[in-house]
Amino acid sequence: MHDHLLLVGPSVRAMAYSALRAGFTPICFDLFADLDLQAVAQVKPIPLEDYPNKLPELLHGYDRQIPLMYTGGLENHPDLLQELLKQRPVWGYVPKGEGVRSPAFLDALASEETFARLEHPANPTEDVCWLLKPKAGSGGRGIREWKPGETVPDSHFLEEYWRGPFFSALFVATNEATQLLGVAETIDWPTRFHPPSYFSYVGSIGNIPLRPSQLARLVCIGAQLTEADPQLRGLFGIDFVVDGEHIILIEVNPRYTASTEVLELSLSISSITFHAMAFGGRRVTVPPYPPLYPYRTVGKAIYYAADDLRVPPLEWKVPQPMDVPTFADIPKPGSLIRRGDPVCTVMAQGKDFETVDSDLNEIAWWGLSNPIYEYNRVDRLPDQP
Repeated sequence: MHDHLLLVGPSVRAMAYSALRAGFTPICFDLFADLDLQAVAQVKPIPLEDYPNKLPELLHGYDRQIPLMYTGGLENHPDLLQELLKQRPVWGYVPKGEGVRSPAFLDALASEETFARLEHPANPTEDVCWLLKPKAGSGGRGIREWKPGETVPDSHFLEEYWRGPFFSALFVATNEATQLLGVAETIDWPTRFHPPSYFSYVGSIGNIPLRPSQLARLVCIGAQLTEADPQLRGLFGIDFVVDGEHIILIEVNPRYTASTEVLELSLSISSITFHAMAFGGRRVTVPPYPPLYPYRTVGKAIYYAADDLRVPPLEWKVPQPMDVPTFADIPKPGSLIRRGDPVCTVMAQGKDFETVDSDLNEIAWWGLSNPIYEYNRVDRLPDQP
């Protein structure tokens, strides 16, 4: 009998498929309960008004020996995580005071021996572009340009406006070592995906080959972060930019990240296998990085609704463990999606970043934009439930 694993977050489909590849039986709590998640796991939809505050109540009836994993920014709710930790094992980052999610913590850790940081001014000059970012944000939500003279609320901070490209690296931290698993590049803001904001997370493509010196620097950064914050265990990611030989650290995401899925499929690994090892589960050997075998490039992009719409039927099937589906996060046909909300995820594989990026755009146009337009023509809408 496979071990059970409770998964919680706004959308846990990618994490659930990773758990299945690792041999776990996932029990899933998320906001969407998409069809391709329901096809492979027990799913409990969470009403939006109950997320995340009622998670302890929703999970209360499950065996307290079943561990919990989270995604989607729950590290920004440390009191909630502490409450869940009293209820069951939490396989993830449970902050105690300031840690790697704090811009001030990372700024203090930055040095020539560790990593560089973008500027975070207390007294910004008005001749430079700055971003106003929430301290407890995720997925690019709430980020916007700072207006000169604007007061910075305590819930936000200012950051130097860097115009990409942006990368993410995935690590796993065990008692023995912190190891780099892969690198992905963040997709820029292509209009075909209709993100609600210029700074919204659209998607990632990986694995991206960096220079050996850059990879060596990333390995050192991962080790330095886990040494500075012992709560950082298992899977975690960092967002960064590259300036010559310098790695400039943007933020740390101490959980199963949005780009983890593309790296797993690119490298044919199950990251949750390594995550379980970090929390006292099965013993496995983390493969060396860079990998000793060929890998493919895999990409994913979130397709957002350009206008209020109802979802047309999408062709999909349950993928085999390492298959790359064309569509994922499949909503029920006829579901009403509001403007700016995610419709589904498109995925592609190919030989390099440019090929995959182009394929994702083609799928978005021919596989979604046209069918959505036809399905939502004015003369069709009255037929919808």
